[in-house]
Amino acid sequence: MFGRRHEGWLGIDWGARTIKLACLEREGDELRLARKIVVRHPGEPSVKADGRLAFREGDFPTALAKDRRFRQSKAACVLPMNLVDLRSMTIPDVDTHSRRMMIVGEIEDLFPEETFSRVIDYWDGIPGSSHRSGPIVHVISMHEAVALRVAQTITRSGPICQQIDALPLAMGRAIEMIDRRRGTPHLGLDWGYTSATLTAFRGRQPLYSRMLRDCGIVRLASALAEMLGVTIVDAEQLLMEKGLPGHDSTSELQELAAQVMADGIRTLIDQLETTLSYVEAEWPGTIAEGLWLFGGAAAIPNMASYLSDKTGLDVRTWSLPGSSDPASEGAFGVAAALSALAWDS
Repeated sequence: MFGRRHEGWLGIDWGARTIKLACLEREGDELRLARKIVVRHPGEPSVKADGRLAFREGDFPTALAKDRRFRQSKAACVLPMNLVDLRSMTIPDVDTHSRRMMIVGEIEDLFPEETFSRVIDYWDGIPGSSHRSGPIVHVISMHEAVALRVAQTITRSGPICQQIDALPLAMGRAIEMIDRRRGTPHLGLDWGYTSATLTAFRGRQPLYSRMLRDCGIVRLASALAEMLGVTIVDAEQLLMEKGLPGHDSTSELQELAAQVMADGIRTLIDQLETTLSYVEAEWPGTIAEGLWLFGGAAAIPNMASYLSDKTGLDVRTWSLPGSSDPASEGAFGVAAALSALAWDS
């Protein structure tokens, strides 16, 4: 006898170049991606640092309003990491109100020139070996104008924006969907258009998260575009279609792409290895042997196996257990975790 199917919220992974939308469907303990779509913004980044949103006809608001498949009543969103400030603070373990006021005070001291307010959230951290002065909290903040405009844009398109989430927390929940072992160390890499974000987890709890700058896919696409004499958009499309050399078969174009993009990939690997060395020093024995790949890079054929060969890590593209098309799901892991908030609320 079949159980009743329940739909999640609309999960919105709002990147600098693309907006990934996903809706989960749950039947018993089984989850599947019932709907997924990428809305591409071919020009400037879709969310600018001052909170302005740049759209053309057919982009996110119009596409969402016209597409009946995504007319959920509620939504949750993650924004690019370059729009937020993420840091660790030593805050005494006092009552919730006092603790929050201390965090607000720290944030105000960090951004004294700002004339507008910031919205904040925080979660408890696990102190590392050098954190001896008190309890650690991870604090994420962003301009209030950005949060409000994004929420208003989503709501005008149909669903009511319930939550703007933090990328490390969403990645942790996405990993928990495919590995429910409590306390197991994990690594998650969200590799997007302008940057990459690496997070080390213990279970679903982030231990440490860092944005790897100058490592975005745009750097790879730019190198490929220059070599081929095409636009960056055309180079991106070619990269997503052809990918990198694989273990089963390799084309001349894939080999050429790997050579041209070698510097960009090396930069990411260098920053990844430096970050993991720090994490191992602070939290000995917590580095996972495997890494889950999210974001636009997860959609590049053979990227996971290519990174595995270069780093020695077991790199896998995120996908739900039992998926009929796992290769197409990696870019939607964060959006899927946002959709699943429907059952956490």
